[in-house]
Amino acid sequence: GEYEWVLFTGPLRQTSGGWVASELPVGKHKVKYDVGTNCQSGTAEKEFEVKDLTAPVAICDDELNISVGGEGIARVTVQDVDEGSWDNCQLESLLLRRNLDDCLDVYLSDVLGISSLDELTEEEFTNSHGEKGKRWFRYMDTQKMILVSYEPGKDGTNHYYTWWANEVYFTCCDIATSLDDFVVLELKAVDKAGNKNICWM
Repeated sequence: GEYEWVLFTGPLRQTSGGWVASELPVGKHKVKYDVGTNCQSGTAEKEFEVKDLTAPVAICDDELNISVGGEGIARVTVQDVDEGSWDNCQLESLLLRRNLDDCLDVYLSDVLGISSLDELTEEEFTNSHGEKGKRWFRYMDTQKMILVSYEPGKDGTNHYYTWWANEVYFTCCDIATSLDDFVVLELKAVDKAGNKNICWM
């Protein structure tokens, strides 16, 4: 593989297991060190890789109020939900999805403009937890647009969701009629190394 030579100027501390360097960038490196005594000396190299294994912190706005407008649709964006998500290295993306269990038919007609999932193309997929599910998509010009999924949720049972995107929509069907009525909205934070974390409301 490719290696990067880095002039290390950060702090170096000694532990019971050896010397530890911090503030090295993510990637493959080589360390070169010289060993010597009064009689002889030598040089050695050691290859190593710095990895980001820490998931980002996803923070949702827990006081978000959604109002359905005159056309019966409300649009909610990542910026509306995110309340300062961050990563220790580099945050790559923030995406939203919502639960569709109670209002799938209305969402299909009012938001997607179709009468049923039969008007979309169905495929099986495996999510990031290794669980099997289904999802439906269509092509916009030449771009594949995944719109709806059916997969295991946090409770272990299958649910309908919108696919992860920069925005989601709500309809009059989602208006609560009691304190027990709610729609799960999730925000997923992904860092450059592919680590993920989700908050929900």
